[in-house]
Amino acid sequence: MNNKITVVITTYNNSNLIKDCLLSVIKQTYLPESIIVIDDFSVDIEITKKIINSLNKISQIKIQLIVNKKNIGPGLSRNKAWNLVETEFVAFLDADDIFYKNKLECQIKLFKKFPKFSMIAGKKNFSTINNIYKCDISIIKKLSFNKMLFFNYVATSTVLLKNNIKQRFSNSYYAEDYKLWLLMLNKNKEILFIDSNISAQNFNSDNKEKLSLNIFSMEIGIQKTLSSFYSNNFKINFLIFSSQLFSILKFIQRCFKK
Repeated sequence: MNNKITVVITTYNNSNLIKDCLLSVIKQTYLPESIIVIDDFSVDIEITKKIINSLNKISQIKIQLIVNKKNIGPGLSRNKAWNLVETEFVAFLDADDIFYKNKLECQIKLFKKFPKFSMIAGKKNFSTINNIYKCDISIIKKLSFNKMLFFNYVATSTVLLKNNIKQRFSNSYYAEDYKLWLLMLNKNKEILFIDSNISAQNFNSDNKEKLSLNIFSMEIGIQKTLSSFYSNNFKINFLIFSSQLFSILKFIQRCFKK
């Protein structure tokens, strides 16, 4: 079945996780048309190549591999692959994450029901689970620019969006996805949010620990992102300033918990 979806998967030194990631896509109840894996100059690229070659022999979907000649970061890597997408929709997935079994099916159903939305996302599960779990789309809500200023509800691996939007990920290594969601909302692109888990972190991943070591860099990325939205509108500026203070307070709280 041709469902007009391309899944873009970014990977960096994740050859131990890429197979689980890819299997969660090629075993979807609603199959995408294509998969593009973009490797950001990994040292384990030869292992990743072997895994993809092996899966291409059994998969109904062609898995294309792109290898960067140097490390350019997740945002620019996604943009590079995204520029090759010709399908109506594009989904994003990181190599250390997996889709829930019917993730794409649920989102396509919602797009058919609510075609005015440009993007549909949901929650990401950080617990030890596997992709036999199914999505629950009984609770949905519309995200607003003001709400997103105070909290990034959207995990990249939950996203399915229309390919015709003009905005792209920033070139930052941190909060590059957050800026895109805010840019979309600021340009009146509507985002629908599924208030339940539709993707998950691979339980074999140590990404959670890696991220905890980079909380300072992440906070700097968030502050830069929020600062980029200052305008001549006093109300907007007040909201952005308030959200920056809120983010700093959360950052301090996290530091003291460690």
